[in-house]
Amino acid sequence: MQVTIEHTPKDIVPYGGLPIVGSILKSIGLANTCNDMPVAKAHPLNKIECSDIISTCIAIMCTGQHNFEVCRDFALEQFFIKNALGLVHLPSAERFRQRLDLIVAESDWKHDVYPRLAQLNQKVIMLYFKENETGLTPIPSPLFLDDGQVMHLLPVDIDVTPYDESKSHKEGATVTYKNFIGYAPINAHIGMEGFMLDTEFRIGKQHCQKDTPEFITETIRYAEPLIKDGQGLLFRLDSGNDAVDNMAVIMHFGHYFIIKRNLRKESLVDWWELAHNPGTVKHTWAGNPALASDPSLKEDEGLKEGVTRYVGSTWREVTYTNYEGKPCKKTLRIVFEVIETTIDEEGQLLLNPKLEVNTWWTNTNYDDKTVIDLYHKHGTMEQYHAELKTDQTMEKLPSGKFGTNMLIHTLSMIAYNILRLIGYLMNKMVNLPMRGTASRRRIGTVIKYIIRIPCIIKFHANRLIADVGGGNPWCNIVCELQRRLT
Repeated sequence: MQVTIEHTPKDIVPYGGLPIVGSILKSIGLANTCNDMPVAKAHPLNKIECSDIISTCIAIMCTGQHNFEVCRDFALEQFFIKNALGLVHLPSAERFRQRLDLIVAESDWKHDVYPRLAQLNQKVIMLYFKENETGLTPIPSPLFLDDGQVMHLLPVDIDVTPYDESKSHKEGATVTYKNFIGYAPINAHIGMEGFMLDTEFRIGKQHCQKDTPEFITETIRYAEPLIKDGQGLLFRLDSGNDAVDNMAVIMHFGHYFIIKRNLRKESLVDWWELAHNPGTVKHTWAGNPALASDPSLKEDEGLKEGVTRYVGSTWREVTYTNYEGKPCKKTLRIVFEVIETTIDEEGQLLLNPKLEVNTWWTNTNYDDKTVIDLYHKHGTMEQYHAELKTDQTMEKLPSGKFGTNMLIHTLSMIAYNILRLIGYLMNKMVNLPMRGTASRRRIGTVIKYIIRIPCIIKFHANRLIADVGGGNPWCNIVCELQRRLT
C-alpha cells in the first residue's frame, strides 16, 4: 500500500519535553536570581529580561544544540516555548546573540555573574535530594578514622577537557596540550552520580595547574551545602595537577585526596628496588604453576605470563606555605605500583625487564589496592566530558568572543545537570521502555527520548496541553517526570 505524505493543520512540536526543563528552572528560582544582574537597565537592548535570555540558552542546550540560530526554530512554536519555559519574551537570534554579549561586557563576571549561575547550578543538584534523601552517593568504601569514627567520602573529580576549535580565529582559542587550536576549560564533578559542581573557562594554552588551587577552594565552597553529616570530600586529580599547593588547600579544609604523581626525573630502577622491600605485596600471573609451591605470591587475573606487579607504600616529607603564609612540613604517603615485564607480547624472554611505575599521593588510610582502584574510577570523568562535548555539542562554541563563549559554557553546566537529574529520575521509574539496567543514563538518551519527544499542541479547559501520544512508549515516563518536577 502506498503511503501518502500530507500537510496537517495540527501544530506538532519536536520539543515535547521542554516543559520539564521549564519546571526545573522555575523550581530553582532562575527568574529572581538573574533579573537582578546589574546590566544597564537603560540600554535599548535590555527590554527583554536577563532571565528570558538565560532560560532560552539553557533550553537550547537541553535540546542538544547551542547555535544562536535555534531561536528561529523556537520562534515557529513561540507560544508553546514561552509557556513551557515561563518566558515573557522569546528573543530573536540576533537579539539573543547581542544580549549574551551584553551580559558579559557590562557585568562583573567573577563577583556577580558567575556566583549567581553557580548558585542556580547548586540548586539543580539539590533537587536530586528530594528523590534521594540520603543525598549524593559516596564511594562504596568508608574511611575509618583514628578516633573510631566512620567517614563516607563524596568523590570530587577535577580535570581539564580541551575543546577543539581548529580552523577558527576565536578570541582565546590557542594551542592546547593536545596540539590543536581550542579552549581548555576545567570541570569538577561530584558524587557517584557525576553532577558538575564547578567549572572555569580557560584559554587553550593555559597550563592545567595555573589557578587550580583557587579553583579547588571555590569548588569546596560550592560543595559544602551538599555535604551531609558524616561525609567528606575525596579529590581525585591526574599528574598534571601534581602540586603541593593543591594538597595544602585540600588538607586546610579537612578533606582528602588521591593525586597521580608526576615521576619527572625519578629513576624507575629506584622504585623497582623499593618494590622488592619486605611488606610490598607481589602479584603474579594466575596461570603460573609456581604459585602452587610458593603461597606468598598472590594471583592476579589481570596480568599476563611473565608480568609481576608490586604494590606498596612509602612516605615523603613535603614543604608548603599555609594560608597564613607560614612554611609548613608534612609527611605524606605515596602508594606505588611497579609492573615488571620479563616476557614480551610475542613470548620472547627479555634480557632486561621492562618497568612501568605509577605512584599516587594520598592522605587517606585506605589500603594500597583500594587507593589504586579508587583512582582508576577517576577515568569515568572522560565519559562525562564526552557527553558534554558530543551529546550537548559543546565542543564548537558559537561566538567569536571569549567572554560570550565563557557564559555559554557556564550555562551548559546547568543544562548538563538538568539532563543528568532527569536521567536519574527516569532511571528509577518502573516499566522503563529500555532493555537492561544501568546506574545512570547518558545525556544523549535523555535528549533523544525525553526532551525531543514530538507532541501535538492542544487547548482544552483554558489549558495548553502537549499531547505526546498514547502510542509512544515514553508517554507515561514523560508525564510522570512532569508531575514530579512541577
